Amino acid sequence: MPYREYPPQPHLAPWVECFWTSDTGSVPALQRVMPDACEDVIWVPGTNSLSAVGAMTRAQVFAHAPRQTIGGVRFRPSMARGYLGVPANELTDRMAGLEELWGPRGAGLRRRVSGAENAEELVRLLGAELKPPDAITPLQRLTLFVLDSGGRASVDDMARLAGVSQRHLRRLFLEQT
Repeated sequence: MPYREYPPQPHLAPWVECFWTSDTGSVPALQRVMPDACEDVIWVPGTNSLSAVGAMTRAQVFAHAPRQTIGGVRFRPSMARGYLGVPANELTDRMAGLEELWGPRGAGLRRRVSGAENAEELVRLLGAELKPPDAITPLQRLTLFVLDSGGRASVDDMARLAGVSQRHLRRLFLEQT
C-alpha cells in the first residue's frame, strides 16, 4: 500500500503533524498498525466512513478493499481535542464517526470527501475543514516542551512549569494526550 504524507498548511502546523494517503493495490489489502500515540481523522471510501481514531495501545489489523485511496489527518500529540471535541482518553483504542462527534458538520464533510476524485483533493477538503484554535493551551505548550526535549523532561519540572501538582498534571495529560 503506497503511503504518502503531505505537510500541513503553515497556519495548521502547530496542531497538525501531517495529512496522509495510502493507496490499496488491485487486490484486497491488510494493514497492520502498530501501537502509537497518534490521533487521526481517517476516510475509508469502501466503508464510506469518516472517523476519529484515538491512540492505540495494541497492534490492530485493518482490511481494505482493492483500488481505494484511504486518507486522513494526523494531529500532533495533545492537539486533537480542540478539533475533535472529546478528551483523548475517550478515543483510546477506538474509532468514532465524525457524525457522532460533530453532528451535521461531520455528515457534511463525509459527503464532501466521498466526492474527492484523487488524493490531493481529499487532503485539500480535510484541510479546508480545520480551523486553528484561538490559542495553544498551557498543557499543549508542555507537550511541545516534552517533544522538543526528546522526552527528557521530568514530571517534577513540568508540574512546576505549569504551576500544578504532579497528580493534577497526570490527570490533564491522560485527558488531553
